[in-house]
Amino acid sequence: MIDLHVHILPGIDDGPEDFAESLQMCQLAQADGIHTLVATPHLHPGLYHSSKKTILAKLAELNQKLPNLFPVAEVPQKIDLKILAGADIHLSFFLRQNFSWEDIIFINDHRKYFLLEFPDYFLVEPVKKFIASFREKGIIPIISHPERNSIFQKDSQILADFVRLGALSQITAMSITGFFGQKAKAAAFSFLHQNLAHLLASDAHSLKSRPPILSKALAEISAHIGPEKAWRMVHDLPLAIIEGETIEIPEPDI
Repeated sequence: MIDLHVHILPGIDDGPEDFAESLQMCQLAQADGIHTLVATPHLHPGLYHSSKKTILAKLAELNQKLPNLFPVAEVPQKIDLKILAGADIHLSFFLRQNFSWEDIIFINDHRKYFLLEFPDYFLVEPVKKFIASFREKGIIPIISHPERNSIFQKDSQILADFVRLGALSQITAMSITGFFGQKAKAAAFSFLHQNLAHLLASDAHSLKSRPPILSKALAEISAHIGPEKAWRMVHDLPLAIIEGETIEIPEPDI
């Protein structure tokens, strides 16, 4: 599986505190059947201040440490895991006066896909213009965890409008399994059946409370929409995204 949304870099946002926890999260991801992670630290002006340079340096350091990682058992085992570049970019990032595309960390360094995180409240019409402007540049925003946003929960038509304009949608594994409450779970399953959920990711932040686990949610989704469609959400579509390919999604059913 491929996890497109993981806060795995230490000490730069609300993810792991140190490299030791980051490496343990990598072990856990691999044990769950994940072979590729996209490191997506927050880019959120006024809250998290790490620069693109700092984020990429942390990513390089983590990748350097992976070959020397040993499990708890006595026999050493190298982690065969890829960690790629990305970021969880808050909508406010694009509202800065000094905004520059050069500051964006696109998924796997292809100037095509990036995660777009929404605030609790936003104006719909300006966002539609943002998405349209992105698509004119050949850039595709992936809306992260819309099922946890109260605006999308109340009106899935807004999400459908964004998808019709060219955005993709990524739901969280732990929303499916109930960690984020009944509203988020209900919205996630509603989006699945409305063709408004294209990708499943962990949005992991830690080893214990929010771990990089996809298998449990994948099993639940498979029971609802079928294993083939569910697998596309954790492998086929994420693979196309990290390779910078164009993907096709079904028309929203709403």
